[in-house]
Amino acid sequence: MGSSWNPAALEWQAAEAQLTKLVDDLIATRLDDPGWFCEGLGRAAGTVLNAEEADEIATHFATEGGGEQRVVVELLLMGETVLANYTFTDRIDYGVKGSEREIAHLQEVWWAREPFRVRDFSRYPDAVRFAGRNPGIKSTRMLAIQGIEVITLHIDRTAAQAVQAVETANIEPFIDAFRLRMADSR
Repeated sequence: MGSSWNPAALEWQAAEAQLTKLVDDLIATRLDDPGWFCEGLGRAAGTVLNAEEADEIATHFATEGGGEQRVVVELLLMGETVLANYTFTDRIDYGVKGSEREIAHLQEVWWAREPFRVRDFSRYPDAVRFAGRNPGIKSTRMLAIQGIEVITLHIDRTAAQAVQAVETANIEPFIDAFRLRMADSR
């Protein structure tokens, strides 16, 4: 196809748009709705916590102090670990064209959690107690191990599906149209 087959070619752009839509649709289906995480974490919790512990955790996280504590645990324990797993290992390539929306969304979600805001838990003695005994310790350990595993496995599976979708996509019509246009322009 020669050097004319490049990002400036209309057919290239159309093929790229089709591939980007495939990946975007997969991300929307597999990642945007947090139901997959809640379901996976629920399965993990079922293997670690009994019903009474799960109820105590849910009740605690429904309080003002517990809600703040949950944000901190999810952000610092899970969020930073998963972020490090994907960024420091180059598993996320920020230079991939078309990934701008996802990168912006990740940053938006991250900053909405106010990661550097000082949180004073001294106003919430129950939060301090929860952090220092079971089921608080047990739930934090579960999030650190099974919770992170749920996230990384799901993202890795989704990435593998995206690669497969791109590899099996039919872009031949775009290539054929390009070749025809090049032949007609001679």
